[in-house]
Amino acid sequence: MALDVDQIFTDMLAAGAASFGASWKKAETFATHEFEIIALRLVQIAKAAAALEFDQETARLLVAMQINNSASLIASMTTLILKAVQDAINAAIAVVRQAINNAAGFVLLA
Repeated sequence: MALDVDQIFTDMLAAGAASFGASWKKAETFATHEFEIIALRLVQIAKAAAALEFDQETARLLVAMQINNSASLIASMTTLILKAVQDAINAAIAVVRQAINNAAGFVLLA
């Protein structure tokens, strides 16, 4: 299955912005960049895992590391707390979960 990084990013950005709600203006600059990075990494990881470049456990670990890094960066660069940032990232991941999992050929995003 072909994944469109731009569409994945757009979907994630919309869901993340909605989750941030009134706090979006505080997070927008850093969150936009981090959602773009997450989208790119998710697509890269899914494709690499589908091509058996690494195992499922490694793929899940790489995803978790990317999400944690992005959440920490957004929280540290804004006045937002990590919980609010994590909730927004989770909302963004939820809208692309099926496409990423289908591309990987296994449940990469639980």
